[in-house]
This record gives sequence, structure tokens and C-alpha cells, in this order.
Amino acid sequence: MIDHALSSIKLKKSYYIYELVKLVNITTKASMVIYYCQRGVNEKENLNSLAQKSEDVLLVP
Repeated sequence: MIDHALSSIKLKKSYYIYELVKLVNITTKASMVIYYCQRGVNEKENLNSLAQKSEDVLLVP
């Protein structure tokens, strides 16, 4: 019973960390896109490559 409770707490913790990282990824990607748009880089290819780069850098644990 105690083992089950501990494992469910661990699962919840890792799930929340995963959700947090996902949120940070989305926020970072959005801010990068906004930043590059402000600099006048609003071509589709550049934004696509930017999104791919940010996925490479920000890995989900």
C-alpha cells in the first residue's frame, strides 16, 4: 500500500516536471519567434528551422 502511494507520487512528480518543461519549451519557442519577427526575419523557412533548433536544444527529461 505504501509502495503504491510512493510510486504514484513519483509518477505525478515526473508528469508535472514533464508538463513544466513542455510549457517552458512552448514559451521559449514563442518568444524566439516573436524576437525574430521583430528583427524582420518573418520568412516561413526561418521560423521552421528556428522551431526545429529549439526542439533540439530543449529536451524533455
